[in-house]
Amino acid sequence: MPTFYLTFAYSGPRRSNYQQIEAPDRATAREMAYKEYGPSWAFLYSEEEFADQARRYGLVALPDILVHESHPLAHPAPLIPDPADVEGG
Repeated sequence: MPTFYLTFAYSGPRRSNYQQIEAPDRATAREMAYKEYGPSWAFLYSEEEFADQARRYGLVALPDILVHESHPLAHPAPLIPDPADVEGG
């Protein structure tokens, strides 16, 4: 499962932290971030985008947020339903 990295605003209490989120995709990671922190975060990065930011900016990791395979968010529904799956389609 991909890992995403959440950073926080410099004006907030978590300005020196980052949060790893394991999720199947960016949309699910964003949803998890909102569930955990509401709008109180700054950016969501992929592993490649985050690269060496922790070292460069002296950020400290918070405990990971993981989506367990049995959780509904681990297998998000497609945004556009397949016409074959729609009743009468």
